[in-house]
Amino acid sequence: MGSLQLAVILICGYIFVTNSVGHKYNFKRTAGWDAYLYIAIYGVIFSFLSWLVCSGLSLAGFFRWAERELVSISTLRRFFPVLSGAEDKGLNDLKMLIWSACAVIMALLSALFQRWRLAEEARRIRVLSKVASCYALDTLLIDAFVSQFPVIVTSKSRKVYVGIVFSPQLENGHCEFLTILPLLSGYRDKENLKVNFSVNYQSLYLNQGISTGVNCSKLRLEDFITLVPKQEIDNVSFFDLATYEQFQLLHRE
Repeated sequence: MGSLQLAVILICGYIFVTNSVGHKYNFKRTAGWDAYLYIAIYGVIFSFLSWLVCSGLSLAGFFRWAERELVSISTLRRFFPVLSGAEDKGLNDLKMLIWSACAVIMALLSALFQRWRLAEEARRIRVLSKVASCYALDTLLIDAFVSQFPVIVTSKSRKVYVGIVFSPQLENGHCEFLTILPLLSGYRDKENLKVNFSVNYQSLYLNQGISTGVNCSKLRLEDFITLVPKQEIDNVSFFDLATYEQFQLLHRE
């Protein structure tokens, strides 16, 4: 296989994979030769489809007609010297040019169509849920975002946050930060790792009218969004305040 054909295959695969929601997630999760093979698979698909289209055009005599029309235009011969060469060489180069362009255009249009089809957030989340099913943390974050169920995040420094997960940009593969709207925060005791909450953000939102948008300081809920580096996370799980308080009562007894 020539270097041009290989380049077209890799370009087509890269264009489709990096612009397609679910495929981009899988691609970002791969590395080394696995990433090249992942790109090459879809590049071969679009190259084959383009070959089918070009085969149909060839049977219809399109390339012979196009070559004659292009060669008859002296201006084009100056800009495209290949058209001034031998007949067979010029015809083959024309076929290669159209095959390459067709493959790239098909890859781009397919990626753009999928992005348009998944423009609605609910559909995008459903696709991400399927492709991320093998990764427990990503699956939990997606479920928490969809259900708006609070999670409790414990960092390696024993800092604790309870909050609502904001839309995780998982289509980029590896997210460096967990984005949450905090409801409670505190720390875990050094001896028994018991959670001690020191800040109640939820009461602040209600008392200051932030959650309803009626407040003098013009603060919004988005202003309290907290980024927790994933590398610093020690544990993440769902959190229900009523259940937590029930456990606390049982422990005291």
